[in-house]
Amino acid sequence: MSNPQQFVARLNDWANENLRRKPVEFQKRVCAEAIRQLVLNTPVGNEEGWAMNAGRRARGLPILRRRGYLGGHMRRNWQASFNVPARGELPGVDPNGTKVVQELMATVGQLMQPSLVWFSCPVPYGQVIEFGGPGKKPWSRQAPNGVVGPTLAVLRQVFGGLR
Repeated sequence: MSNPQQFVARLNDWANENLRRKPVEFQKRVCAEAIRQLVLNTPVGNEEGWAMNAGRRARGLPILRRRGYLGGHMRRNWQASFNVPARGELPGVDPNGTKVVQELMATVGQLMQPSLVWFSCPVPYGQVIEFGGPGKKPWSRQAPNGVVGPTLAVLRQVFGGLR
């Protein structure tokens, strides 16, 4: 491969051929990459990095924790469904994302024909993580551009031409 344009052209040819001949397999591959990106891009709170804890460890003070805070709760709540988005928030946490990736892949594995697959994360603060807080400033230092936006950018790059 001599240049990126040739690579992208060959990738697009491959994708178009596979979309015609093996649409379900292609959709599963796109979904698998979407799952990987969504879960990896989802921030997991680091209480030591919160502004209220700045310098506390260095001064020998304990790290403050927010009441009810569950690190990894948003990551745990990624859900895959067909035709309609999942709406219910799930209990628990999955900080490393292992369990949720397995669950999402199992759902996508049920595809038998091309279908509308929804990936949703119905936590109340998901919109703020994605679009920013007051004044539209990034809410998460770990995901300053959100979660879904960067995932879509990767999918467009990997699979070329996805909208």
